[in-house]
Amino acid sequence: MAKTSVSSMQRAMDTGWKLRLKDAELAKFIEENEPKFAAEIEREERREERQMEREAKTEAEAEDRQLQMQMKQMEIDSQKQARELEMQKEIEEKRLAHELEMKKLEVESVRMDDSKNESTGLEWISNKLKPKLPVFDEKTDDMDSYLQRFE
Repeated sequence: MAKTSVSSMQRAMDTGWKLRLKDAELAKFIEENEPKFAAEIEREERREERQMEREAKTEAEAEDRQLQMQMKQMEIDSQKQARELEMQKEIEEKRLAHELEMKKLEVESVRMDDSKNESTGLEWISNKLKPKLPVFDEKTDDMDSYLQRFE
């Protein structure tokens, strides 16, 4: 008898008993059919190995997909952060430009006031000393009252 595994011999013996074979018939059945059972067991083992390899490959592919998804998400997050930083930079630049423009206008206004004060210095002082007269409104004011206040 060739090299056989115990499980194939056991399987052949169990099958012979199920067929209700006894002594010599059982021995003959085992001797004839044990290689078939050994081959069947080997096929089952190879099938299980292939199944395990497929499952391992499937798991590896799933892990790869998950890693790719994580990398894509990280890239998207990175791009989003870069856009947010760019927007903040633009907003800050606009704010600073606005502040600069306001300061320029303020300086220009002060210069105009200074030049106005220099050219009309005496007029400005004399205007300050004059009494203020309310503006005449034709709809609500009476002409006689306004003239009396004017005098």
